[in-house]
Amino acid sequence: MSDALEAAAQVQDKAAEATAVAVDSVVQFYRMDWSAAFESADRASALASEVGFAHSLWVPEALWTTFLLNAAGRSAEALAESEAGVRETQRQGQAAAMGLWIMNRSRVLLDAGRLGDARAEAEAASAMADELGMGNFADATILYTLVRVALHMNDLEAARAYATDVRRMLDDPAILVRNVGSWLLALVADAENDPGRAMALLDESFGTFDLDGPSLASPDDPADAPVFVRMALRAGALERAAAAVAVAERRAAGNPRFPILTAAAAHARGLLDNDVALLLRSVELYDGLSRPIPRASALEDTGRKLAARRGVHGVPHLDQALDLYVQAGAERDAARVRRRLRALGTHRRRTTSKGSVTEWPELTASEVAVIRLVAQGLTNRQAAERLAISPHTVSSHLRHAFTKLDITSRVELARLVDARERGE
Repeated sequence: MSDALEAAAQVQDKAAEATAVAVDSVVQFYRMDWSAAFESADRASALASEVGFAHSLWVPEALWTTFLLNAAGRSAEALAESEAGVRETQRQGQAAAMGLWIMNRSRVLLDAGRLGDARAEAEAASAMADELGMGNFADATILYTLVRVALHMNDLEAARAYATDVRRMLDDPAILVRNVGSWLLALVADAENDPGRAMALLDESFGTFDLDGPSLASPDDPADAPVFVRMALRAGALERAAAAVAVAERRAAGNPRFPILTAAAAHARGLLDNDVALLLRSVELYDGLSRPIPRASALEDTGRKLAARRGVHGVPHLDQALDLYVQAGAERDAARVRRRLRALGTHRRRTTSKGSVTEWPELTASEVAVIRLVAQGLTNRQAAERLAISPHTVSSHLRHAFTKLDITSRVELARLVDARERGE
């Protein structure tokens, strides 16, 4: 990196320097120096803007900045940046670049707790990746989103189907890709109530925990630390759980400006030590970050621990967790919390996800926006332009809406939209 930075500066090539500085930011990120990583990313973006390459296919500055923002729990900013990337590359007619941005946006939507939208974007990106042959970056990003969405939405059948594609990642020469693949397969195994197999799948990944570089996903999601600890504890792998907590705490200690790191470390340590005070602290730290599912998880763990002491004390935290899971569309998690509340003698009725209007309780807000435009006679491309998304994403939203509404044609859709919105 030093040689590359020096060479770019010597020839005064700002485009090359922007790329080199962005890659240096990646190195700093995986050395756990997040402040330096952000500073370099900002510098790279400024250089790229000077030469007019802010969201271009050929330089990674804005894309990496978006990953950083998302990892730091600033999903709203990351989403705005990814949407700008999709619009600009769409305007430029850069199909491959737009595909990269759609992949990126699918991951941001997942972390922002918009699971239905994340699934639609990932499916759209997958269709584009198949057309363009985008390789292991597509696998590591799209499959990560699809598997995690399927598990949260309680679609284990879909998760198993995606796992078939994930398995080919285990043969990739790049350890980063193998680690992402093994992490996804471990999550599926854990969802199938086999935490021992999950731990076995993570043997190689666990060996990278203390090294510079990605261990579970790309880029690492700090909120995966509590997920790993919970999985390890279920498998009786106390040493692995303790090692993961140590890494999370070291990363948090070195980067005090980033509350998501402190939140994840407190959450992971609270699980390992069965410490309710730390779990409560993690809930406070997650508040204000645009990461609803990790916050719901911390609330659930806190409520579970409090309920073990005195049942009624756990109910408020479980109630808050349930609301967040429902708003995200995380039905598997919501069902688990409902079972806990019923066991405590508290019943919560099943509610619909936030964002669906009263006429369309079964649809997400994005699906409603799409079907209304299509019912007016717009083509997929016209609807995509109106909503600043890709035609592939429109197709994905339509497919899911048709399935949920049990219809098969646009004619049926137009009739149904007219009837429902007239209150019939």
